[in-house]
Amino acid sequence: MTNAATPLSNRSKLRFGAGFLMAPLVAGALTFLIFLGQWYYGLNVFPTTPYSDPVDGAAALASGVTVIAFIATFGAAVPVVSVMSRRGSLSLRHVLILGAIIGQAPFALIVAAVVIVQTLTGSLSEVARLWGGVFGTVRAITLGVLIGVPSAGVFWLIGVRGSEFDRVRLTAKRREPERKLGDS
Repeated sequence: MTNAATPLSNRSKLRFGAGFLMAPLVAGALTFLIFLGQWYYGLNVFPTTPYSDPVDGAAALASGVTVIAFIATFGAAVPVVSVMSRRGSLSLRHVLILGAIIGQAPFALIVAAVVIVQTLTGSLSEVARLWGGVFGTVRAITLGVLIGVPSAGVFWLIGVRGSEFDRVRLTAKRREPERKLGDS
């Protein structure tokens, strides 16, 4: 296991840091591409964008998502991944699931905050204007998952794959006895 008893190499620490730094940048780049892709195919997923040029709208949304992604990465992903690494559970599957959860969490919190504030102020009808109602909520949370999972995958490729964390996971897998059909 990777814990205080087995110190990490400087290379692993650098890779981990680089992975955490790249994840929010990937989130911004993906948001930019998703925005332009939906515009190009005429899907009109972001209809309330005040920009006439789709590149301006994509850049604005991508900038906001990148800022939120940095906050989510260093406020939530770093502590959770630190705990997971001590437990030796940094498999690609676990990291991607974490990316989906953390990717959609800021959007879900923003939507919940809008609904709560609008309910408390008595102007719940404004939610539809601000977020596009149910469609806007689903759109925001789906965008969070679409950018969270690949960002987590990039983190795993840079920070975990082939590192000491990956070797710990692979070694633990080899030590587990194989179960045969019918064993309980």
